[in-house]
Amino acid sequence: MDALISDYLRYLERRHRQAGYPSDMDALAGRLGIEVLRGEYSVASGKQVQVSRGGTAATRRADTAHELVHALSEQGQYTGAIRREHASVPDLDEHLELLTEHGADLLLMPDALVADLLAQHGETATAVAQLAQEADVSLQQALRRFVFLNPAQKRVGYLLQGDYIWYALATGWARQWIGSRLEEAGFREAGGTLCASSYGRTGRIAVYCEV
Repeated sequence: MDALISDYLRYLERRHRQAGYPSDMDALAGRLGIEVLRGEYSVASGKQVQVSRGGTAATRRADTAHELVHALSEQGQYTGAIRREHASVPDLDEHLELLTEHGADLLLMPDALVADLLAQHGETATAVAQLAQEADVSLQQALRRFVFLNPAQKRVGYLLQGDYIWYALATGWARQWIGSRLEEAGFREAGGTLCASSYGRTGRIAVYCEV
């Protein structure tokens, strides 16, 4: 992993730890001294974030985590540093948003929770399903946390409707196309796991992790 990004993620984890790891993002904001406002859209500055008042409670919680990461990144001077160091990426704004999503995942699904679930269920689809439920996040968010948990490993994750892929993520691996059919027998034979989930959008989860 890029040294700057690694430092950035450690900084976010440290700020969360110093605040006592609250799972309520409004409570976290209060402990960090960041004011949360409700408005028409979501935006952040160093000491204040505005979160869209629309959507579900889970969506607002995820949006709050996202905007808190923007605010913390500004406070830690990482936004400018990333813009300078990563200026050559094709779409810098999109790049920053993706990094912010990974940061929000750390706040919503702390390392201790992830480690506990992996200890119980292993590197499996069941662990992803349980992570989504216990952290009160979408299956997409839980899958992203799992797939990017260790970028040095080959990891792939799919969300399926029937046998067909509607969401896919991978690190160090050539993932299948969205809309393609997952050949379950071959996937299991290669070491992948699947499980059904009724949490959020009903369907199945499939993951593989190189051990």
